Parts: sequence; structure tokens; C-alpha cells
Amino acid sequence: MHEKQDSHSLVDQDYILWALIRQTEWVIFRAREVELASYDLTPEQAAVCFYIYLIGNGPTPGELSRWMVREPHTLSGILDRMKKKGLVRKDKDTERRNQVRVVLTEKGRQAFEQGAKRESIHLIFSCLTDEEREQLKSMLTKLRDITLEKYGLFKKPPFPPPE
Repeated sequence: MHEKQDSHSLVDQDYILWALIRQTEWVIFRAREVELASYDLTPEQAAVCFYIYLIGNGPTPGELSRWMVREPHTLSGILDRMKKKGLVRKDKDTERRNQVRVVLTEKGRQAFEQGAKRESIHLIFSCLTDEEREQLKSMLTKLRDITLEKYGLFKKPPFPPPE
């Protein structure tokens, strides 16, 4: 267990961990951004394609925002940009007329397949053993879930699936 510092301290070990998580997330995101640029795709757009594929073609924007742990208005902006690029379309729900379903177009499916190579991600995580990957997954899930529980920011997303 680490030693807690005075809550009034300007630098404490928990904040250092938070900063390290943010730095790591940013540099991995940036590597992915560089990789996807050749496909004219952003990491957010690749993620939307991934979740549409994972959920099944035709999730609602609300379902996508829960799975991605994003605010609905943030996801709406991403979907609008993707629609303009011809990657997705919004179809009216056949049962609930006030809902739309997000569907990958052929161009979106091709973009998903190109983005699914994920070479940067595989290269970065290759430095971890299988055991370390499981530990990291467990720790990140634990941190995410306690944050969701304590702050009620979002409902717990169904991803990653329980094992």
C-alpha cells in the first residue's frame, strides 16, 4: 500500500498516477491517430465503427454513447462528421419512429476493416506479458467502475464483457 500524503499537498502519489494514466492515454491515442491518418479516419471514428460492429449493425446513438462512455452530444458530433464522410447513415427505427439506428455504410465497413489492423496498439502492448495485460485490464476496469459508482457519471458500460 502506498503512503497517503496530506490532502493539502500540491503533489501526491494518487495525482502522479492520474497524470501518468493521462500521459499514457495521450501518447497511445496520438500513435493511433498517426496510424489511422492514412485511412482518413480518426481514433474516435474507428472506435465508433468498432462499437457498431461489436454491438451489431444498428445501435441507437444512446447505446453507442453508453458503450463508449461518452456524452450523447459528443457522440452526436462524431456521428454527424462520420455521416458527412459517408461512413455511417442514420436509419429510422422501424418500431420506434422517434429513434434512429446507426448503420455502417459500405465505405464505413471498409474503413473499419482498415482500422482494425491496429498495428500501433499491438506494437505498444507487446511489451506486456499475458499476465500483465490481465492485471492491467483488471486494474483499469476497477478504476473505471469505482469512478462510475462514486460519481454517477455514466451507467456502467457493457464493455469489456465479463469473463
